[in-house]
Order: sequence, then structure tokens, then C-alpha cells
Amino acid sequence: MTKKILIISKCPTHPINAGNRKGILNQVNALKSLGNEIYMLYINEPSLRLHDNNDILCMKEYWGDHLFVYEMNMMTHIYHSLLHRIRIKFNEGHCKVDDYYPHGLSCYVDRINSQYNFDVCIVNYYYLSKLFTKVHFEKEAVFTHDYFAYKGLLVNDKGVGYNTTAHEEAKALQRAGSIFSVNTEESH
Repeated sequence: MTKKILIISKCPTHPINAGNRKGILNQVNALKSLGNEIYMLYINEPSLRLHDNNDILCMKEYWGDHLFVYEMNMMTHIYHSLLHRIRIKFNEGHCKVDDYYPHGLSCYVDRINSQYNFDVCIVNYYYLSKLFTKVHFEKEAVFTHDYFAYKGLLVNDKGVGYNTTAHEEAKALQRAGSIFSVNTEESH
């Protein structure tokens, strides 16, 4: 039976110039090969640098009308940046599970879900799992391409992005019925 699947990510799928992009696209191709209808919601995070929208143009070419783009506002971006600095200074760089969740995303997803009625939703990375506390789907999954618990210690940089504790990462992963990972190390 064909399922309508919504994949949500801050990481674009195109152009394919990084491992996480290739990982998402491999997942898309595997799900399509099983006969599913796949939609992509890309969270476009604003940057303080001037840049082109090449990623979005490449994604539109591939996804067509199956692509949604959620434009994260600059105030949310600034808030996330300030919160990250506070976590570095006062919390060894360990962020909380929902620190990087985009304000307004739940309402946006709820609106498109009421129109398309998705059967399955897969979020990429733990920090988007808050969505499952706000919007419900028949099946919910987190696709984790990496692990973030104590990542600052592993790379000797407490300022590394999305660095968290094992407890916070576990809390995020437990929000979904399924967890997909790239390799066994990440599964553990």
C-alpha cells in the first residue's frame, strides 16, 4: 500500500555535495522504490552572509511540487545563535533537546498535513523531534546521521553545533516510534 511520507530537514538534498545530503537522498530513493510517495520539507535557515539560493533551485528541479520550503525568520536564527553562545558559556556547550527547533514550524507542518494527510513523517536529526509533540502522524521517525551526545568532547570543541548530553539526545529520540541511523555506532 502506497504511503504519503513527509521528510523534514534543515539539510538540503541538492546539490549532492555532502554525506548528509547523500544519506537523505538514499533514504528517499529506498522509500520510493517501495512504492511510496515522498514529499520534502526543507527548513531554510537565514544567514547573515549574502548567499544565493542554489540549494533551493536544485531542490525545486528534483522535487517539483513535492517540495515545501519553510523560511525560518531572522529573529529565530538570532535567538538560536545567542542561546548557543549562552550554552557554551554556562553549560559546557550542551544544548537542550529543543534549543534549535524553529519557531512556527509546528503550525506550518500542521497546515500542510491537513491539506495532504501524510501517513508518515521522518525528521532529520534529533533537534526536530519536538514536532511529534505538536503534530501527530500515523507513523513518526527520526533519521539520525550522526550522534551529538558529548560531541564537544569528541572533537575537543565545546562550541560545536548541536552538542548535547546523552540524556537530552535520548529524550529527543524517544519521541518517535522509529529511529533510522546510517551505521551501527550511531544506532547505539
